[in-house]
Amino acid sequence: MKTGLICNLANGEVGGQTTKTKEIISYLSEHLELEVYDLWPAKSKKKMIKILLDSIKMYNQTDNIVVILNTRGTQLVLTALKFAHFFKKKQIIEIAVGGTRQEKVKSSSFFRSLEKPVGKILVETSHMADEYHKMGLSQAEVLANCRKMPKEAIELLPYQKPLRMCTYSRVVEDKGVDTAVEITKTLKKAGVDCSLDIYGPIDPSYEKGFSLLLDEETKDYIKYMGVVESDKSVETLKNYHMLLFPTRHASEGFPGTFIDAMEAGLVIISSYNNNFTDIVKNEENGYLINTTDINEYVKIISSLYENEEKLNELRKTSLLYSRNYSSETVLKKLVEYLQ
Repeated sequence: MKTGLICNLANGEVGGQTTKTKEIISYLSEHLELEVYDLWPAKSKKKMIKILLDSIKMYNQTDNIVVILNTRGTQLVLTALKFAHFFKKKQIIEIAVGGTRQEKVKSSSFFRSLEKPVGKILVETSHMADEYHKMGLSQAEVLANCRKMPKEAIELLPYQKPLRMCTYSRVVEDKGVDTAVEITKTLKKAGVDCSLDIYGPIDPSYEKGFSLLLDEETKDYIKYMGVVESDKSVETLKNYHMLLFPTRHASEGFPGTFIDAMEAGLVIISSYNNNFTDIVKNEENGYLINTTDINEYVKIISSLYENEEKLNELRKTSLLYSRNYSSETVLKKLVEYLQ
């Protein structure tokens, strides 16, 4: 059987959707006959018409279709596939990345109508699946975010002070980098020997704001470390004890940074989001903090700083939980759907 996959690899730009799409393509290519249609770039009206026609062509030439696109791209492609599906029934699988999609589906009856021919809507968390079920889309199931992992987990480095913290995401205001900086400053004032290294591409809209966060007073313990290639993430993060992720981004789904952090044996300290509860378990592999009060973050981090046994227990559990999100564990279900 031949599977068609319609995606947008964004010319290789760093991002959660691109990373996940590449991982799915790599895994499916090893297990199935796969044809990939990359929509990048897709801005002109002429290009959009070509996308519609090419999507129908791929539908007719393959046995299954997998769609991994942002919300706008999915709407365009599903319009074409719904037309093709009317004449010839085939399996359509939609993989939704992040939390934006469900809000669009909820607010748009037209989008919901496009979902009807889709055999499976694969979302990243159980909360997302529940939201789809409430909208009458019972074909929604969980396909978690994932990473290719070695068979053997890394060996944890012994905990030695100072407490080494990091952020690992796009450097943009709503990801809470400013909050992570304030948490670190407050910890230092409270006598906690700690540092914060910031990783990730800086969003152009945030360059000025981010530059104001880093000053002479904090340069010895708060640093920007640049961008790390995805295949070097664990090698880099294993030198830390804790990931800070005080995001304010309203449409978070299953952040890939959580997998990288767990695979590296980091404790995750994150703001609360319904979608995170599948991944981060309080007092097991981290903490979800349901308040904007920085002092709550400081309280939890300070207690772990003083309790080496508890910190190491959480780090070991993170390592253990990471194996739930290996590509081999997660994507074998997708292969079964397509065979």
